[in-house]
Amino acid sequence: MDELPLKRFEYYHTTRVDESRDKTARMMRSHRLVPLDRRASGFEARHHVAPVGKASLHYVSYGRDDTHVIPGPLETFYVLMIPHNGRCVVNTGHRSRVITPGTAALISPDDELDMVWERGCGQLMVKLPTDVVIGRLESLLHRSIAAPPRFEPFVDLRSGGGRQLWNLVQGITDGLNVDDPLLAHHGMLLTVEQMLTTTVLYTQHHSYSDELTRVETSMASHVVRKVADFVEEISVLPSTTAELAVVAGVSERSLQRAFRAELGVSPMRYVSEVRLRRVHEELLRADQAQNVTVTQIAARVGVSNFGRFARAYRERYGELPSETKRRARMAPLARSGQEPVGN
Repeated sequence: MDELPLKRFEYYHTTRVDESRDKTARMMRSHRLVPLDRRASGFEARHHVAPVGKASLHYVSYGRDDTHVIPGPLETFYVLMIPHNGRCVVNTGHRSRVITPGTAALISPDDELDMVWERGCGQLMVKLPTDVVIGRLESLLHRSIAAPPRFEPFVDLRSGGGRQLWNLVQGITDGLNVDDPLLAHHGMLLTVEQMLTTTVLYTQHHSYSDELTRVETSMASHVVRKVADFVEEISVLPSTTAELAVVAGVSERSLQRAFRAELGVSPMRYVSEVRLRRVHEELLRADQAQNVTVTQIAARVGVSNFGRFARAYRERYGELPSETKRRARMAPLARSGQEPVGN
């Protein structure tokens, strides 16, 4: 059997209904817990908890028989429930759905919640405090909001944004499982908390999604223009997206999204095109009086891997940089009838 998620963060493992109910209530909220098999031997529960900043990752299972869990509105937090194995019937608001591995439920604080965890169901859960979600959304919208966002409650994790969300949760869980030393640092855990919150806000539709898209669209043009102006003004071009993100004052993810939306390329692809253009223009200006090599010209604009750059240059201009330089030097000589001097 595969190792259970977050096993090293075990909070409890019990066959007592009252212990399970009371201990989970301390981590989540008070709730009714009703084993549908009334035999005492028919109940088993476990709960693992890993704090991630103010957020937390949980693994909860009710292992032997169907269990009715009735928390009502969560009030102070959102919860993303991802079946690890088994099935769970989720009733929220006026909607009901069976979630299984590959699907999930995202419950908002004001939503009524009533669940039946079928025999053997275990779920990975992400708890996001309401104030964390509101704070991140206000930062993205650049304004205060009157009410917490309400999310579409059911998620397909097999494609699109749901797949991206699952990849992130899975990666964080795997890191916690193996005791990744990076995740031992408080600052890193706060970053992970923000990544989780931001990804949920961008990948799952909610009551502010349309506004968030409009803000992103208008911001994208400003961000791209700011970075493009910077790139045109400096001589040695940046070598990483992180450097450009600092210039733009946004995250690397936001910068990537802005460039894709506005120009259809990544930020570093844009920088590469500028680098190619600059070298090409300088090579075309080269003449016999300029005792400078192609490598020196490329180094001026920040080329560190000349072999890779030469291949990209040939794809872009149909010839190697050295051939462009040779042509530029030959052109005035051909007009004057002189022989070339040097290489």
